[in-house]
Amino acid sequence: MELPRNSVWSVNDSDLLEDGLYRLLDIMQDVESVILYSLEVTTVRPIAVSLEGFIELVSSRKAKKAQYELPVYLLVDEESIPDEHIGRRDNNYNLIKGVISDSTFIFDYATKRRSPQLAEYAKQVNVDRKSLARLLSQYWRNGQDRMALLPAFSNSGGSGLERIPTTKPLGAPKQPRTLAVDRVAKYIVNDDDKIKFRKALKKYYLRESGLTLAKTYDNLLKDSYSKEIKLAEASG
Repeated sequence: MELPRNSVWSVNDSDLLEDGLYRLLDIMQDVESVILYSLEVTTVRPIAVSLEGFIELVSSRKAKKAQYELPVYLLVDEESIPDEHIGRRDNNYNLIKGVISDSTFIFDYATKRRSPQLAEYAKQVNVDRKSLARLLSQYWRNGQDRMALLPAFSNSGGSGLERIPTTKPLGAPKQPRTLAVDRVAKYIVNDDDKIKFRKALKKYYLRESGLTLAKTYDNLLKDSYSKEIKLAEASG
């Protein structure tokens, strides 16, 4: 039975898990366990369940493959991301990269009420333990890659509110890194674009053995913006 890493499962009427959506973080064959992360709660630890028990849930249709819609701001061209947020994303990733690939840490963090490893690691990187826990939650919730740690910059200046674009780009203008290079004209994202983004996410990223966000973005351009790209290339 195929249980892909990062796949999302809807669990119902189970004695093993509470009902809800879960991301499958990893399968640990040495301890015959599946590591899951609940997508129903914003701050929660992973959960370890027996591999045999989870396979039984799937076989009995109490666990079914599902989809989890990522925030649209995670599917963006890096060129359109403010430098400050790129720096924060990369810094966040560097803070947790020492533990996200450590299967022993992840298993202990999922199974033990108190996990001294996180506190010890927090001292090593000189960061508050709770801050690291929040970053780990964000990383696991949003797909276990570097982009998962991107701050929600699209909400800056109006958290929780959708701003309506006109003919002028929203936000402060981004300055070029070198004075000799002019930035290309900005593209204003409309509702049709957002629909295309969501379709691309579902088609390429939110599936078994899904593509990376970068490759998903490339396919988005090919599928939905090929005419615009050809016109741009023709005009130089």
